[in-house]
Amino acid sequence: MGGQGKSRRSSIHAASTAAQDPRPLTDPEFRTQCTRNLIEFLTQNGYGHAMSPKILQAPSDQTFFQIFQFLYHKIDPEFQFSELASVSKRKSGVGGRKEAMKATASMVEQVPMLLKNLCYPFKINKSGFICIGSTSNWPKMLGVLHFLLEIATLQETVDINAYIFSEDVVGGNPFEDEIGNDKVERNEMMFEYMSEAYCAFLAGDDEMKGQLDEEMLSEFNSTNEQLEEKLAEVLADNETKKAAVEAQHGTVSDMPALMQKASQEKSDIAQFQKLIANLEGYLAKINTKIEAQTSEHQLRVNERAGYVAEQTRLQDLYDTQELTPADVEQITQAKSQLDKDMEAVLARKAGLEERKWKQESAVNALHDEAQKMVVEYNSRAEQLHLLPAESRIAGGVDFELHLNSASTQPNQPLVLNEVKGALLPALSQLKETLNDAVHNTNSDRLTHEAVREQKAELVAEASGLNQAASRKLAGEEDRYAQSKQAMASEEVAWGESITTLQEQAILLEEQIGVAQGKSSQTSKANAAALQRMVESMMQEKEEMNTLIEETVELISEHRNKCDTAAKEYSMVVSSCK
Repeated sequence: MGGQGKSRRSSIHAASTAAQDPRPLTDPEFRTQCTRNLIEFLTQNGYGHAMSPKILQAPSDQTFFQIFQFLYHKIDPEFQFSELASVSKRKSGVGGRKEAMKATASMVEQVPMLLKNLCYPFKINKSGFICIGSTSNWPKMLGVLHFLLEIATLQETVDINAYIFSEDVVGGNPFEDEIGNDKVERNEMMFEYMSEAYCAFLAGDDEMKGQLDEEMLSEFNSTNEQLEEKLAEVLADNETKKAAVEAQHGTVSDMPALMQKASQEKSDIAQFQKLIANLEGYLAKINTKIEAQTSEHQLRVNERAGYVAEQTRLQDLYDTQELTPADVEQITQAKSQLDKDMEAVLARKAGLEERKWKQESAVNALHDEAQKMVVEYNSRAEQLHLLPAESRIAGGVDFELHLNSASTQPNQPLVLNEVKGALLPALSQLKETLNDAVHNTNSDRLTHEAVREQKAELVAEASGLNQAASRKLAGEEDRYAQSKQAMASEEVAWGESITTLQEQAILLEEQIGVAQGKSSQTSKANAAALQRMVESMMQEKEEMNTLIEETVELISEHRNKCDTAAKEYSMVVSSCK
């Protein structure tokens, strides 16, 4: 009971951890390849039923079991299956259908057991054998058949007994190399003895075990006797060879002369091989020349045959034609007229070619002039800082005109840029931007002029204050003079008072001087700053006006030149056509 329970738990664990089939059985290409291999094997090994890819797309249960029995018999020919009912039996009535159902049920029971014995690594439920040809069951069943196919193919291509009992696998006594297949036979005998002895041990048959031991001992004794006889023969042969070697040592050896002769022959062989290689190379060159000469000769023969045929044709034509003197005269006059017409045509052709050359020269001159205009435009644009496109004025727009290298061809533009669609609108936008900048500059200039007028008013106010202080100082001086005259008699008494007044006057003068100096310096600095600002603004305005005028003039001039050149170029092209 304990053993059965342990076996049951092991099977449950194995079922719960069954491996997933890594083969891409759901891939149509893989299934097609498996089907092709299966049909090829069945056809080559004499499968007795109809077989085609269409049948194996969704086979019946009967077809699957027939293929399974055929493949398994290739692995184990002695295994007995229940006989499957044929189509006629299944259609014969209730009894035939019951027999077919019984045989199918037997196969449903046997197939999982046989797959388990073959160690099929993936789980197949019995429910999978119901409606085998369905889309959900057939890929798994095809994998089962392909598994049997691989084992059957391996068993056909590999000799299991030879592999198990081969000398390379089993090994053996190195002194037994000349016994032939006796070693392999002894290995098979030992394997059979161990198998039968183990079966007798399991069955508890001591008599069979003793009988096997006696048979094995007898076999070993017989083999030992054979080996002893073989050993005696080998020893006798060894003594004979030793005597021959000793006798050989007593004679003079011809080996040095033979070695010298062999070396000379090797040298001769090397020289002959070198000579053969040279001759082969020379032969290849001769063959190449012969092939070339043959080809050239065949061409000459073909040309000669053509010339002979043409000569024959012309001779036949000459012999068969009938011309009168009048016909000859008429042909001569026609030939003369044709010669004159040809001369006139050639002269006309020469005139047309000369006219074409002149027109092409004019076109090339116009093209060169247009190229110069494009170069001049690019140079002026670079001077105006319109190039490159990363410049501040360009603002990311490519104002450069790119010459078209194929512009000399008909219907090809002079420049690659889109002048009317992109370049002219960009230049117009730039003009508007510059006009806005000039307007802003004028506004700034007016603002600076207003500031200058305010500062001028402040300077005028400071000048008025300065004049008032000067008048006040003059009045104080007048009053001082009057006081000095009035108090001349009291000069001594009022000396200190006068000195104090003088000091106050001096301080007042200094203060007035400082105020006048500060006012004068501030006025001068403001006037100078205002003058510099006005000059800078006027200079910027002049530069901006000059730039705008040059740009507008350059654009207008270039546009007029481009229109004129395009018209001339179109007229020349039209006249050439």
